[in-house]
Amino acid sequence: MPGEIDRYNMRRVVSMTANVEGEDLGRVAARVAAAIRDAGELPAGVQVDVLDSGCCGLAGNFGFERGHYEVSVACAERGLWPAAADAAPQTAVLADGFSCRTQLAAGNLGREGVHLAQLLAGLIDSKASSRG
Repeated sequence: MPGEIDRYNMRRVVSMTANVEGEDLGRVAARVAAAIRDAGELPAGVQVDVLDSGCCGLAGNFGFERGHYEVSVACAERGLWPAAADAAPQTAVLADGFSCRTQLAAGNLGREGVHLAQLLAGLIDSKASSRG
């Protein structure tokens, strides 16, 4: 499961993508970091890395439209695909948007994007099972 703790390093790493269409990426990253801080204490061993590459390249049906394929792939090759490919197998790749999950699958990287609700459910389940 992508949300499992890496027992060797004793941490859980979550990579995140965000649809930042029309927004400054630094501002989006700051909002994400603030939301994580405001949510309270993260479970022990959880580390969050926010990609700073912007849009995954699909953006709804943009990447499927005639003449946009090359741009879509270039965006994915700039950030999402290398980050997912370089992530350790136990790293959860958080991709809330359908477009981001579709683009991740299109990269044929053997990685699956996880919705935030799925990731949180996994954290809750692992916390409950660790209590015994």
